[in-house]
Amino acid sequence: MRLLRLLPLLVLPPLSGCIGTDLVSEVIEEDQQPARIEVTPLDHALEVGDGFQYAATFFNTQGEADPSATIGWRTDDAAIASIDATGWLTTHQPGIVSVYAEVDSVTSAPATLNIVADPNQIARIILSPDTATVALGATFNIAAQAVNVEGNAIDGVTFTWSIADENVATVNGVGQVTGVNAGSTQLTASADGVTSAPTVIRVPGQSTTGTFTARTGTSYRLQGTATLEELATGGFQLTFGDDFSTSNGPGLAVYLSTVDGVSSTSIDLGTLQSTRGSQTYTISGNVDMTRYRYVIIHCVPFNVSFGSAFLQ
Repeated sequence: MRLLRLLPLLVLPPLSGCIGTDLVSEVIEEDQQPARIEVTPLDHALEVGDGFQYAATFFNTQGEADPSATIGWRTDDAAIASIDATGWLTTHQPGIVSVYAEVDSVTSAPATLNIVADPNQIARIILSPDTATVALGATFNIAAQAVNVEGNAIDGVTFTWSIADENVATVNGVGQVTGVNAGSTQLTASADGVTSAPTVIRVPGQSTTGTFTARTGTSYRLQGTATLEELATGGFQLTFGDDFSTSNGPGLAVYLSTVDGVSSTSIDLGTLQSTRGSQTYTISGNVDMTRYRYVIIHCVPFNVSFGSAFLQ
């Protein structure tokens, strides 16, 4: 009688949720953004008869600097100042002109140039800081300093203050800003026909909320809410609600993204803290809440997303 030899049964650990039939090839297009041109400097002053070399950088729709771009130049009043194809500007008479750089149909924001006949008159007004965060109902003082064409301070100047959107913030006659509603606006100071470059005023308190949904065509489980909130102390906080839950998997991470998937412009918020329940993620620096609208739960080892929440 022939005996059969029984081999030991090899027991494999259960496969994680990122692999198998749920692994869907994920192709995320690079985030497209408007091409732009940045001119340096944006605020400058010269004396009549002086020349100056302007510089500009062209950024393509992926946000990358393109040194091969051919940049054209112009001013809005060639009688006051003219500029050649290399960006070399020549002053002709006193006045304020705007300088523009152009690549095909893309035009830069205007760079302001004040040309003076008297080297001791006000040539520029400098605000400090150039960005400020003011809490709702709180106040903050913006400092203004008038300088001549050499950059030397001119004392005893009375400034006229202006704010673009008084629904966001107000300013009094001495540059004290009060936060009114969440949002952002611009503040300027003027004197003797000269206007400063703007200070950006941000009033925190904006928030966006979305509901997680699992990626279609997969068996992943993903549900709950996410809220992105601007903090009064600066930065942002992303909060998952108590109703949050997701399938388990190796290397799960949280991303804030401009598209429904992880791309080169996505912000990595780190490892998913828990597959269930409330949790928070802190984001330092500034986030454009009009662009970063997706919260992604992503399986890093297999480069596949479980799903997302669209913030609005």
